[in-house]
Amino acid sequence: MGSSRMSAVLAASITTVIVGFSAIATKVAIAEIGPAALGMMRYGLAALCLTPMAMAARRWMSLRDLPWIALLGVAQFGLIVFLFNSALEHVTPARAMVILSTTPLWAMVIQVLRGREPLDGMRVVAVALCIFGVTACVWEGGRAIGEPVVTPGDLMVLAAAVIGALCSIGFKPFTARVGASAMTYVALVAAVAALAVATPFDPVPLSAGISPEALAMVIVLGVGSAIAFWLWLWVLGRSDASVAVAFLGAAPVATAVFEIAIFGRMIDAPVVVGILSVTIGLTLLGRTVLRVEEQPAL
Repeated sequence: MGSSRMSAVLAASITTVIVGFSAIATKVAIAEIGPAALGMMRYGLAALCLTPMAMAARRWMSLRDLPWIALLGVAQFGLIVFLFNSALEHVTPARAMVILSTTPLWAMVIQVLRGREPLDGMRVVAVALCIFGVTACVWEGGRAIGEPVVTPGDLMVLAAAVIGALCSIGFKPFTARVGASAMTYVALVAAVAALAVATPFDPVPLSAGISPEALAMVIVLGVGSAIAFWLWLWVLGRSDASVAVAFLGAAPVATAVFEIAIFGRMIDAPVVVGILSVTIGLTLLGRTVLRVEEQPAL
């Protein structure tokens, strides 16, 4: 393995750890901060960290592109994070991350339906493994008597994954014209503005106060998002999409490890099966040529 690819693998590994821990940090913070406020604070801090990078961008966008990028940003960094934050009030971080990590799968399915991607044998196997993995995780939630198999949290995360896939496809033409740095910065700012408008409607008002522990998680989420985004661009610029997609598929593994280490809660067998199945499925998917530059899930 060449030094460039080794560096890309290392950067992708760090991104995986950051994305995996984000679900844990969100689970801790969401107990005191509403889903909209948490997203606003997280991505507001991330945008602040990425300001120098955006200002140094060689390309900028036209006024024609601005509203479309802003709209995509509200969906990618506003609606998705709101749905994911809300879902963690109903499901465990590992279970949520398994479902969210299928975003590349849905992007591929959409591209196949649009006639932009072929459906070969390896992709069929990848789809089957991912669907089996998600089913295993969801089935775990229905083992208790009186509990539905599919919870509102599962549906929220699934919706977030599909929206993320649509956004990945939608961002693609703007990435070529505008550049990822400037585009993502505008998208983040637009999402923060939308989340700020939604914050007063949160079930938990910010005026209730935030503990040092929750505030620390917000800082970790914000700075971590900025670092993960920068590393992601670096990986995509020095490696092929297979590295990126495969390592995103490993994010649920990182979440499960953190959940055990921090909460002291063992992961149920169905969720373990789901994690392994989705990770293998996305690794296979990463070996195919994708025409969508995947954004980090969170």
